[in-house]
Amino acid sequence: MAMASSDADHGAFMERFELLPPESQQQQLPLHGLTFAIKDIFDISGRVTGFGNPDWARTHAPAAVTSPVVLATLAAGATSVGKTVMDEMAYSINGENAHYGTPINPCAPDRVPGGSSSGSAVAVAAKLVDFALGHAVDNRNLGEFISNNVPTVGKFINDFSKSKAPSVPALSVISYVMRCLQRSEFKANHAEWVNTVKPNLGPGIRERVHEAIASEDGPMDDFLALRSEFKSALADLVKDDGILAIPTVPGSPPKLRMEASALENFRARAFSLLSIAGLSGFCQLSIPLGVREGIPVSISLVARHGADRFLLNVAQELYETLKEETKKAWDSPASSL
Repeated sequence: MAMASSDADHGAFMERFELLPPESQQQQLPLHGLTFAIKDIFDISGRVTGFGNPDWARTHAPAAVTSPVVLATLAAGATSVGKTVMDEMAYSINGENAHYGTPINPCAPDRVPGGSSSGSAVAVAAKLVDFALGHAVDNRNLGEFISNNVPTVGKFINDFSKSKAPSVPALSVISYVMRCLQRSEFKANHAEWVNTVKPNLGPGIRERVHEAIASEDGPMDDFLALRSEFKSALADLVKDDGILAIPTVPGSPPKLRMEASALENFRARAFSLLSIAGLSGFCQLSIPLGVREGIPVSISLVARHGADRFLLNVAQELYETLKEETKKAWDSPASSL
């Protein structure tokens, strides 16, 4: 498996290659002329899917078939230009990789790029491609709404209400349940490989992987019931044409090589927001709004499960207005208080 590419591409790519769309009727296809990058979690026939880790790549055969989303994107006329770096085993949101290098955030080079689709995000932000494939492994009081409409939250809420850390207890419960389900699924899918191969994992990833494998599953019936209730409650809230507007993350992205405890604190707070879409299966889109004091700023829009096209259309319609309103807010005297 090739190492990540040079600084010329911000370290976004693991491998550079070209996958072309079908030759017939190219100019009539909706994505004709566009380029895209592929996260190292999607299969490409004849190539090893490395999952962000050299030992995974070493112990797995090349894929026999290409991932449907890659085939669909090629069939729509786009050209792939390579595979991108990701967090090992998609088990972090920092975007750092100890083996292939960490992609450089072009908007804030001294901060983490975010993950686990860090290379894909950087490739787009640096305008190396038109778009990239990634994946996510989450004026109403949303915390109160969840507490009132997701009954199973009550079984866990007391533990999070006592926390001294700034948080919304109901959202902390949602985050906790999503992470417990992720750990259970990760253990079921990968524990045998980890215990057999004993892969070399980077710092942070190593601890979380072994914690997941050693963890007890907990009350899975309650976790699954909460997920079902939460998805139903959100569906009732947004219906067919509603949108939730939320912060993408709870603050500035952490700096590179930040102390582990500070990174974990940011990760825990971030998951309270990321878990909204992550646990419900709703679609989420992050809209960049500019740079404030050297930090890129964005807002996320969330829509019902399966409403991806609707969400993209709404984002396209709102984009310029959101940027204008953001600039007005930043230019106002109140913003400096």
